Amino acid sequence: MLKPNAFIFKNDKMEEDVWGITQEFPYTHLFVDFSNFQMAEEQESLWHWHREIEIFYVLKGRIDYSTKGKSYSFRENEGGFVNTNVLHRAMVNQKFRDTIQIVQLFSPRLLAGPMHSVFDDKFVTPITKCNELDILKFSPEEKVQKEILDYQQKTFFIAEGNDFDKEFEIRHQLSKIWCLLFDFMKTPVLEEMDYSNNDGDRIKKMLLFIHHNYEKKTTLEDIAMSASISIRECCRCFQKSLKMTPFEYLINHRILASCQKLVYTDDSISSIGYSCGFFSNSYFAKVFKERMNMTPNEYRSQNVVKVH
Repeated sequence: MLKPNAFIFKNDKMEEDVWGITQEFPYTHLFVDFSNFQMAEEQESLWHWHREIEIFYVLKGRIDYSTKGKSYSFRENEGGFVNTNVLHRAMVNQKFRDTIQIVQLFSPRLLAGPMHSVFDDKFVTPITKCNELDILKFSPEEKVQKEILDYQQKTFFIAEGNDFDKEFEIRHQLSKIWCLLFDFMKTPVLEEMDYSNNDGDRIKKMLLFIHHNYEKKTTLEDIAMSASISIRECCRCFQKSLKMTPFEYLINHRILASCQKLVYTDDSISSIGYSCGFFSNSYFAKVFKERMNMTPNEYRSQNVVKVH
């Protein structure tokens, strides 16, 4: 089952506008209890990326992350790191619907300070600009990784408090995590990594095109042209990075957009389908039922109460 994403893409790079991040203090934390979500067989987020670093810890259950053709499973007491601008999504299976996760997101600038400072050039940029370093998994069985997990939890609970100096303490704890992370990943590992990212740049351009044009009649050629590549190369990029075809992604995005409109507007079912690129009412109903395991009317009736 697809999960309508609450993230809003505001800029021309289709980066995620992360709730709670401010210029004054670019950090936020979230407690996510998946048992509060309405789920069918599985629930997944939209493919997305953000400028902020993401670190998370699984308090209970299991959550799966996917990125550019790779998948990672995180179980209870494990955690992870998602690098800046990494295309990814998360998914929770029905069997683990009681999963609880704590998530923290912060701008690299919080640790790096001004551009080209010693902290930026020596410690932060070598990791954030490394395109092969997308997601890391931390296990409590490994000493250094357990330290990282412990600091993650400590930072989260500091953020939950009201101490006068909590912003300093949060940055202090994140700095400890970063030093451990840097030691964990530093040379020769970082020196051997590839800093080019042609496929990543191409797929982001094509996703951006789809997000801006999903309501229109869109051809495979249109999607390929948005990244200045051939149709064959377009299909290869989608299959390699997202494990789906361009049209599968387009249809999924149209369905997620229709879910938002079903909940947040009073528009008719037919007009919502049309505005999301489904120019046949019967086709919209058929595809919606396949993706969401319920009809558009059923989805609206089960979710509208949560909004009003």
